[in-house]
Amino acid sequence: MLFTDYLLFLWKFSILHKRFLVIFTRFFPYGYREPYLLNEIQNFSEHFTKIYIFVSERTGKQHIKLPENVLVVYFPLKPSFFDKLRGLRFILNPLFWRENKIQSGILSRSMRFSDFRKILAYYTKAGKIARLLRKFSLSNRVPLHKTIFFNTGFDERSLALVLLSNSFRVKGIFTRFPSLPEFLHRGQSMLQLFRAYVLKNMDATFFPTNHSLRYVAERYGVYDASRMMVMRPGTGQVERASFSPLKGKKIKLVSISFIDKYKRVESIIDALEVIEGIHIDWCHIGGDSKIADLNQKTFNRLLSKRNITFRFIGDSTAQVVNKILAEESPDVYISLSSSEDIPHSMLEALSYGIPVISTDVGGVSEVIKNGENGFLLPADPGSKEVAELLRQITTIDEAAWLQMRHNALETWHLMADASKQYQELCYLLLQMSRNYEQ
Repeated sequence: MLFTDYLLFLWKFSILHKRFLVIFTRFFPYGYREPYLLNEIQNFSEHFTKIYIFVSERTGKQHIKLPENVLVVYFPLKPSFFDKLRGLRFILNPLFWRENKIQSGILSRSMRFSDFRKILAYYTKAGKIARLLRKFSLSNRVPLHKTIFFNTGFDERSLALVLLSNSFRVKGIFTRFPSLPEFLHRGQSMLQLFRAYVLKNMDATFFPTNHSLRYVAERYGVYDASRMMVMRPGTGQVERASFSPLKGKKIKLVSISFIDKYKRVESIIDALEVIEGIHIDWCHIGGDSKIADLNQKTFNRLLSKRNITFRFIGDSTAQVVNKILAEESPDVYISLSSSEDIPHSMLEALSYGIPVISTDVGGVSEVIKNGENGFLLPADPGSKEVAELLRQITTIDEAAWLQMRHNALETWHLMADASKQYQELCYLLLQMSRNYEQ
């Protein structure tokens, strides 16, 4: 046997039992967004030979250390002129005209030239991603029939995976349907491209709540219980959950979110501005370019109130957030979002035994039970309504309050324990993949 033949034999033998995973993210591991993915990837790293993270936006620094078998690939995508020329062939594809008909039904109006261009651009971008994935698999010796692809969003990359699997033997293609409000409540004026087509062709699509699953099934007329299922995000085990009682008429309040029109952080300011008779110490974690403006508004409106103290932490690592929740032991987590599914930070609060105040929107009521592990407000509560609820919380007796904190922690154990959630997700990825091992 020639030496080159021997090396080829060793390579084939070594790769025979290897298993690869490609994960698409938008920001992770750069910056502070998508923090839940760290728990996912740490679990995945135990079951896959090698994991590739394809990240499309490199914002900020990498603040976390990944397992040794995880590699990060910066994967920006801007179709070239030749990609766009290649994409023009899609006009001859029946799928193009079928998608136009579907979008016309969703929009309840006739299609415009700009709509045609968007559909064509979406498909062109997906086609280029599929070609790049094929090229990557060849140049890095990552065989497609041993590779599972998982998109943490629902966009052109999901369509690209369908196109890739239509042309080649791919071990498995999976996607997560996002819980962001702009995806669930866009209204009738925006295109929602290829969603039914992707849902029908994915090995599985995972939803954060039953709310989002029902929404998609009704919106796009697609439902397959064997391939569309709820898989909530999870958070890690904390060293200890605090069960400290309330201290008289004082509440340590924490909110964790980006600052946008859906999160309605300013509504918290509205409530604190009218509250009297109790002391509130409010800490907000998270933000973006708008945090300076919000800080100034809060300063102008709340500085004169002697019963209110406040501070803004800004974007922080998961370690900083955990340190604040553990060491400062907030009494209540609050979210007044106008649209939500189930925010990761809410589950994180539950893991510390922190009861939740939230608007009753999206899938929140699937996790938060009014009077048991938190409090549900109407979807659009008034400032006096929020202020009154905070005042009532200070009247809860110690035994009932401690029980609520125990209930919050138990909810996390049952519904959001990362060690359980992501082991189950990993099991599903492996079990639902195609039998291409040989």
